[in-house]
Amino acid sequence: MDICEPKQWKTIPISELSQSGYPLYGANGKIGFYKEYTHEKPTLMVTCRGATCGQMHISEPRSYINGNAMAFDNIDEKEMNIKYLFYLFRKRGFKDCISGSAQPQITRQGLEKVTIEIHEKDEQDRIVTVLDRADSLRQKRKEQIKLLDDFLKSKFLEMFGDPVRNEKGWNVVQIRDVADVRIGPFGSLLHKEDYVSHGIPLVNPTHIVDNKIAAGVNLTITKSKLSQLEVYKLKAGDVVLGRRGEIGRCAVVTEKEDGYLCGTGSMFVRPGKSLNQVFLGYLLSSESVKSSLENKAIGITMKNLNAGIVKKFGIILPDWSLQDKFAKIVLLKEGIKVDIVKGKEEIEKHFSALMQEYFR
Repeated sequence: MDICEPKQWKTIPISELSQSGYPLYGANGKIGFYKEYTHEKPTLMVTCRGATCGQMHISEPRSYINGNAMAFDNIDEKEMNIKYLFYLFRKRGFKDCISGSAQPQITRQGLEKVTIEIHEKDEQDRIVTVLDRADSLRQKRKEQIKLLDDFLKSKFLEMFGDPVRNEKGWNVVQIRDVADVRIGPFGSLLHKEDYVSHGIPLVNPTHIVDNKIAAGVNLTITKSKLSQLEVYKLKAGDVVLGRRGEIGRCAVVTEKEDGYLCGTGSMFVRPGKSLNQVFLGYLLSSESVKSSLENKAIGITMKNLNAGIVKKFGIILPDWSLQDKFAKIVLLKEGIKVDIVKGKEEIEKHFSALMQEYFR
């Protein structure tokens, strides 16, 4: 690379990190502080080891960049805007120079094959101004979504307290007394030929993202198997819960997902009349409940929950009117969130189009 001198600096052991000092950057951005710094000015870097190999970062002034990231040293600032290079390399990627299978890595030799076309400096500055504005809008939408999620979490704690410590003294019942619990089908029920490209979606923990069943579940089962899997069909209002691998991931099944199948790595809780499904979803996804369920999981190579553990698990049972009040707050905020997410998606499309236009 003619535009810079890629360099890996000495890696600082975790034991030498401190609570204050100069920012220390590792493979995934800032990881702590150190007593010295390697770079006086903001510096462009790429993750050069591990699963996130190829990610780009820009350091703060007076920072230490350790050996898990490749620093792009000695960029001529009169000729190059490093923020322009940051966007350019994000668009280009480094797949063609990542080596290693067990441990992906980027080396100086690998970077030598990287070629790029660059704009004149004035045009670089203009492009950065436009992309920064678009990126700022993206970040604001993300922050709005986070604030809404944080509000609902704090509202839950305000109304019900910590559900495990139960400092508000709610009545505690076992889940089996107020809901039906069913575990997903055993692997022996499903065979390689049962998995098809267009069938009935099968929900496993990896398909649960941000307390929702992700759109476009990519694991489906042939409809001919339905008669044997009828008892594993999800209904709107069920709370599907990860029981293996990602223990505690949960989502309330909506009308759109009615009829999906519970996966082998999941189970579902079907609430009775005394449990509001939205309240139950937030209860089971709270950090303290997830932690308690993880502690009760069994197994050596892979921890898992069985139906018996979850059925006997104690949960708080506030008055129905309070559960319903919380559910209405959630539905109101989720409506606002939908609008924000749509706006974010439009901005993402605009940002991607700009990146495509500037970095063909």
